[in-house]
Amino acid sequence: MGSRSYYQIVVQHPGLHKQRVIRGDDRYVVEAAAQAQNRAWNELYAKKLEGEERRRDRESKRQELEGSLQEAEERTREAQSELEGVRGVLAATLRVDDRVDWEKLKQNQPFSQPQPHQRAYLSIPAEPQEGEARFKPQLGLLDKLWSGSAQRKHEAASSLFAAEHAAWTNRVTATNATNEAIYTSNLREFEEWQRRRDAFEAAREAHNAAIDRRCAAYQSLEPEAISDHCEMVLARSKYPDCCPQQSEIGFHAGSKSVVVEYELPAPDDVPRLTEVKYVRSKGDFTEIEQTRKQLEVLYGDLLCQIALRTVHELFEADVVRALESVVFNGNVTAVDPSSGHTITRCVLTLRAERSEFLAVNLRNVDAQACFRGMGGLAGTKLLELKAVEPLGTIDRTGERFTAAEDLSESDASPLDEWQCIAKSLVDPQDVRFMEIGTLAGILGFPPGEKYSAPMSRELAAAVAARGIGIEPDARHGGPAYRSTDEVGLFRPLGSQVSDAYAGAAGLLQLCVMIAAADDQPTEDELNVARDFIRRSIALNSEEEQRLLVFESVLCRQPDLVKRSLSRIAKRLDAVQRQHVGEILVCIAGADGVISSTEWNALDRACKTLELPSSALEGILRQLGAEILEVTVQEAEPGEPGETIPGAVAPAPVAPAFTLDMDRVAKISQETTEVVGMLAAVMSEDDAPQKVLRPVETAPAVEPLDGASLLTGLKPKFHPLVHRLSERDSWSRSDFDQLVGEFKLMPLGAFDALNEWADEHLGDFLLEGEDPITFRRSLLPKVLPS
Repeated sequence: MGSRSYYQIVVQHPGLHKQRVIRGDDRYVVEAAAQAQNRAWNELYAKKLEGEERRRDRESKRQELEGSLQEAEERTREAQSELEGVRGVLAATLRVDDRVDWEKLKQNQPFSQPQPHQRAYLSIPAEPQEGEARFKPQLGLLDKLWSGSAQRKHEAASSLFAAEHAAWTNRVTATNATNEAIYTSNLREFEEWQRRRDAFEAAREAHNAAIDRRCAAYQSLEPEAISDHCEMVLARSKYPDCCPQQSEIGFHAGSKSVVVEYELPAPDDVPRLTEVKYVRSKGDFTEIEQTRKQLEVLYGDLLCQIALRTVHELFEADVVRALESVVFNGNVTAVDPSSGHTITRCVLTLRAERSEFLAVNLRNVDAQACFRGMGGLAGTKLLELKAVEPLGTIDRTGERFTAAEDLSESDASPLDEWQCIAKSLVDPQDVRFMEIGTLAGILGFPPGEKYSAPMSRELAAAVAARGIGIEPDARHGGPAYRSTDEVGLFRPLGSQVSDAYAGAAGLLQLCVMIAAADDQPTEDELNVARDFIRRSIALNSEEEQRLLVFESVLCRQPDLVKRSLSRIAKRLDAVQRQHVGEILVCIAGADGVISSTEWNALDRACKTLELPSSALEGILRQLGAEILEVTVQEAEPGEPGETIPGAVAPAPVAPAFTLDMDRVAKISQETTEVVGMLAAVMSEDDAPQKVLRPVETAPAVEPLDGASLLTGLKPKFHPLVHRLSERDSWSRSDFDQLVGEFKLMPLGAFDALNEWADEHLGDFLLEGEDPITFRRSLLPKVLPS
């Protein structure tokens, strides 16, 4: 039998990752089978590619749809955010302090370019010395025998030295020339850097000096500076993009009024888009805009918010209280559909008085209702841009817009009165004494017999904002002001007042109270008090200046100290009051002697501090004072009258007695601790100066029936508050009679209730002398019985 042929073909398909071996004894059959396999795999691969392509198309469409939906959501969020920005124009400013921080306007950054690095100088090579070994001929035995050879070596050595020295001289000359060039280059680069630095610092100093001049002019209430300040405040305010934020200012010094001509956004400038949707059937986006009614509400609300915001920003930034009223005229520039021409119209106007405006809680108001409630004028539909007559206009006849029409001008300008005060305070040693009532009137505060703690701090801040110091300063531990209180005004040195200053001021009051026990304090007594304070606390220059002014005020009205001591006592625990009592005795005995008048003052002070009756005697014994005891003589028999049994009783306090000064010095070491304690209690009720006063309303008279709002008030006064709440007004005789029913003193009850209300409610509960007004608005909730 002959041999049989065998055929084999390996068929592969990389796309399907398949491989097959086809074998057979018939070549044509094997080839046909391989071709059939290839066709089958190619068809299968083609179907696979089509399926993958369909899947990619579906995925692409899905992603495109998701992208479109996401884009619609993002555009909707952007539209809503833009609308929220427009709706929240007023709320946005309430989160911002609009007062101008003059220091932040200054340029304090140092010159940023580093001093150029000096190129190093080339070193001068050492000068060749003729005595060096290399310049000495090396003579051998032959050279010594043959003089000519020695001579040649000496000449060769001399020639070598001469050549080396000449080369050195050339190198020195070249090095000096190079170093001279390096010096010139270093000097030129340094002088150029110094020129740039000096120019930068000069520009910085000029800028800062200009800021200081602007601040000083503003503090001096110069009309042009007031106008510039108002423009600065409004220019720094951040609004949505649709608001043009252009304005003109006119300040009228006589009436302390400012007119603002403000450019408002036109209706077409206000965003209308509310939502974006993607429509699958169209493959496109659809934008949904506000209806005309919705746009009318939004546009009207926006314009009223801008008016209220402008007034708020000007009053809040007016720390010197140069403004008593603001006139806002809102102008809109738009195309008049009836004529096709661009027109500018005043579409709303508002005149706001400081006291009325600050009584409004802008966080809770409806902008349009508030605007119209304050007397603002505008069309019923602001979208129609109907013109209104401005409530005041700028007088553009002068060089500066410093007059406002239709605004009344008083004969005596408070601005002129203040400038007279400021001009009298030239040197830091100058002090101007003035009653608070007079000062408050000049600053534009409402009249009153007493001022709440927040308003007292606001008054002190207004004085400080005008570049003048005040003592006592309600911001630094001073008590709330009364209209008859006298304060000292001075030109401060400009140092920072530390937290410890309130403690030093409290200690000074204690010192003056004891020193004034026997009428006016003498200079020797005041020197003792000053030394006592200096040993206890380190003060900077302005604090020392303030303390001297405060001392002068206390010496002019010593009764002021009694109010402060009562205020201090209410904030101390028993141990702390004992420490204060010990310090008072140390102050009284600083000269080694306590007089009878000082004893009486100490006795009254200890009672105010609510110390036990034996506390003062115990402190005196601790300080080495001898308190004598006497024996009452028994009656002899047969004498007329009743017989007094034998007894030992304390003798009356001696007119004067001495203390052990070593013991006084030991207790005095605790003064620093007391100063810190006083600093804490004197500043305990400090609060932010930005105060929103409640709107005074006249609620229906109904008795209060509880006391949850009386927290902090002594229980003995609770029934009195209940009875007083039955009426809004009490005659002086009725008030005195009612207080007497509770076994209380009228004046003491009046002060106790007001001091408590001032601390816990932010204002006085009782006002007036006859009749006395009970301010129910401070107690908006019924009191549980």
